[in-house]
Amino acid sequence: MQKIFSVIVLCYRHFEYLFTAIDSVLEQDYTNIELIISDDGSPNFPKKEIADYIEERKRDNITKVIIRQQQENSGTVKHLNSAVSSSTGEFIVALAGDDALASPNVLTQYVQGFTEALSTCHIQMAQTAMYDEHLDKVEYYYVKPQVQHALEATRNSSDELYRLLLQYGACLPSTSTCFKRTFFEKFGEFDENFVLVEDYPMHMRLAKEHWVIHYQNFIAIKHRHGGISHGQKNTLSRSSVLYFTDEKNMIEKLILPQISELPGKVRYSVLRYQKRQLRWIEFMIAKTEKKYLKLFMLVLFNLGFIIQSLCAKNNVWAERWHAKMLILWFALNFITPIVGEMASGFGDGFSLMMTYLMNVFAIGAFTFWVIAFLMWIVNKVSTLIDRFPNEVKAIG
Repeated sequence: MQKIFSVIVLCYRHFEYLFTAIDSVLEQDYTNIELIISDDGSPNFPKKEIADYIEERKRDNITKVIIRQQQENSGTVKHLNSAVSSSTGEFIVALAGDDALASPNVLTQYVQGFTEALSTCHIQMAQTAMYDEHLDKVEYYYVKPQVQHALEATRNSSDELYRLLLQYGACLPSTSTCFKRTFFEKFGEFDENFVLVEDYPMHMRLAKEHWVIHYQNFIAIKHRHGGISHGQKNTLSRSSVLYFTDEKNMIEKLILPQISELPGKVRYSVLRYQKRQLRWIEFMIAKTEKKYLKLFMLVLFNLGFIIQSLCAKNNVWAERWHAKMLILWFALNFITPIVGEMASGFGDGFSLMMTYLMNVFAIGAFTFWVIAFLMWIVNKVSTLIDRFPNEVKAIG
């Protein structure tokens, strides 16, 4: 008989897609599945409905069913740790309640992957397909070629993966990750210093400690883009505050202290981006908690940052157009008298009107040039200002 494969379906409050996730587990061809439905303290958890649904549809390969509920909402990290501790399988996959296993042989492929991996490998990743809300259309694939290459390289070194995690943040497919039970025996639990984000702290530790991660290039998960887990940070709720707090802690504790390990040019851009992220997070937390006085003070004391961000966002436009607007202004000033003279043949009134319109266009071109030029200058200066002190701080 095959070793037990535990599939943990995690849910909280939203159950409209849960049965799609359950169906994707029931359709698996693996012959020894432990199915665990774990809820994080929802007040409306339909336990009996779920139990009846599974009982009516399960086949002999579903050898054990556990339907459990946390006594109170504890957040993703504690919930996942608790759910993993309730499992008994040799292999473990955590599936979000709004996602689905991509095909009937996903679990079989995971097990086959571990037979092909190094004996020191206790964790495996595969591709995640990012779908629309209804799982009808693939929008894109999560794992990019450079990330795939970095994962495959962990057989020898995790240095490339570590640099990618510092530079790009959450770039690994946490949704399509499979664990051996030995992983948790050696690694321990997910870091409960975070509430909602379990993956990035784990990924940073894996890379830093040079864990071997086996990657198989097959689609394991259909991820509902904009679903429960993805939409969390955009929801003005307690959950979004917790998410932003986790993100702030990740930047301050996991990224910035290690930033000096990146190459020079990359280091500058990452430092600038993370500084903006921290300020943006402060704005979002104040907005979410409806602390309008704090939000006003943040805006007041960060006007330079706001202007700098707007300039950086529109820097491509500014670089492209500031010279063109200057040329257009000179051209309009040159041809305005000529146009006025030509229009005089139709009467003084028409000539005056055309001259006035040409002057309006010239003033408009000059105004756009001033705006574009100032934005371009501000962005260049802020880049130099940011670069020097941050470089000194990173070295010191």
